[in-house]
Parts: sequence; structure tokens; C-alpha cells
Amino acid sequence: MNRVEVRRELLRWARERAGLSRTTLGRRFPKVVAWERRSAQPTLKQLEDFARASFTPVGFLFLDAPPVESVPIPDFCTIGNTHIGHPTRTCSTPFTSASSVRSGTATTRERCARHHSKSSAPRGSRMMS
Repeated sequence: MNRVEVRRELLRWARERAGLSRTTLGRRFPKVVAWERRSAQPTLKQLEDFARASFTPVGFLFLDAPPVESVPIPDFCTIGNTHIGHPTRTCSTPFTSASSVRSGTATTRERCARHHSKSSAPRGSRMMS
């Protein structure tokens, strides 16, 4: 099988952007840690499957560096008044078209808050508005 050379920072970027841990992806891709360490390389089929699992266009994994993503409405990338760092796929997806931006800010804000409260809040805690 032919192996594909891919930069580890792009693999890490795709995984983190999708909100997936190495452990979670490791269930489906047992060598993902080795890929990120560059001690192994994926096949093209494995890379395509990884791209699908991380909601990343496969072509992005061949770039020289991770792309800089921005959200046209940055206040949606906050929880309360705290900036969350970078847009996750869950929060940035609704802003990719003008119709999504116009489709009710409360629904989008609530979806982002639910996503971030699940991924960052301790189990059993509740997010306060």
C-alpha cells in the first residue's frame, strides 16, 4: 500500500477543529497518534476516512499549514462574555451562508452554548445564562 505524507499539524488541526480527542479517533484509527508523531503515515484511503470523520475536506490535509478560520459574527464564539479561542465546527457551520446568519440568533447561540457546555463543563454541572 502506498502511504501519504501529511503534516502532523494539519492532522492535529483537523482533529481539534472537530472537537475530537486522540482517544476518540483512536478507536477508529488506531495509528492516529503515530500519524501525529510522524512515526507512521496513513494510506490515502485512511486519510480520506480521517477527513470524513473530522469533517475536513481531504484537500485541506495537503496544505502547508492549517488554514486560518474566521467567523463573520465573532460574538457567537463566546460563552457568556468569555472568548472560547477559536470557532469549532459546530459554531462556525451556521455562518457559512447568509441565510444561516439571518435565521435567528438565539437558536444558533443556544446550539453553540450547548455544544461548548457539553465539551468543556465538568460532568453534572450546568451552564448558567
